[in-house]
Amino acid sequence: MVAPVVAALPGMGASISNTIYSTVRYRADRGNALEMAGAVSAATTFLYTQGRAAVAGIANAAKNPYVGLGIFDTALAYGVINEVTAAYEGKCR
Repeated sequence: MVAPVVAALPGMGASISNTIYSTVRYRADRGNALEMAGAVSAATTFLYTQGRAAVAGIANAAKNPYVGLGIFDTALAYGVINEVTAAYEGKCR
């Protein structure tokens, strides 16, 4: 679900940058428009690069069986903690 959004970031950034720069024809300041368009482009490029690395890292981690066991163990620990807390408070079901 995240990968398509990450893949679309450069196109979205270019579209937003072009929209900002197109305000020059409506007498917007050319320098400010260039500055803002450049900032949007840089930000979306940075987010794309970091997002692509994160998606790849998550995909690689998902291949590791210890990650799955760690998630399962964490879920069990969460359940146990909830039951212990409920028992301590007298709300055990």
